[in-house]
Amino acid sequence: MRPAAPPRLRRPADPGRPGAAIYLRYQYRPKPDPAEGRMSLATRPRPVVDVWSRPFWEACREHKLILQRCRATGQCFFPPAPVSPFTGKPAWDWVTASGQGELWSFVVFHQSYFEGMKDEMPYPVAMVKLDEGPYLLTNLAGIDAADATIGMRLAVGFPGGPDGFVLPQFGPAEQAS
Repeated sequence: MRPAAPPRLRRPADPGRPGAAIYLRYQYRPKPDPAEGRMSLATRPRPVVDVWSRPFWEACREHKLILQRCRATGQCFFPPAPVSPFTGKPAWDWVTASGQGELWSFVVFHQSYFEGMKDEMPYPVAMVKLDEGPYLLTNLAGIDAADATIGMRLAVGFPGGPDGFVLPQFGPAEQAS
């Protein structure tokens, strides 16, 4: 006979939604004390680099955000690809992006999918709609998930990354560096 399952943990209902409690698989972890230290950006998973994304990562190392722009339509696209998604032709150029956008969506990860980010838990992952049009999946920096609001203005920053990579992260437009 199997042992009884542990009782489910429960957090209080969200404000404005009385009685709508959420069951958690694992006990909620409070934010770590900054004095205790956290894993650095250097422990995060390495991006996969191919012939199409190499210019993007080299530009990030120089603290620039670049995108591909279709020559026929003038529209920018991301992720990097061999052909324009608008025409299907290999007629595109790299252009420097403004690094500005708005928070389109975000989720807070409470489960560790990457070993190098387990000490960052919980952490927000955001979908940012760049002013040039494409969407970029990234992390939020310099803002707590509780303070993030859909539609807020964001700006890119380049805090560092694993193995010589510099990862673009977005934070509030007025605080970006």
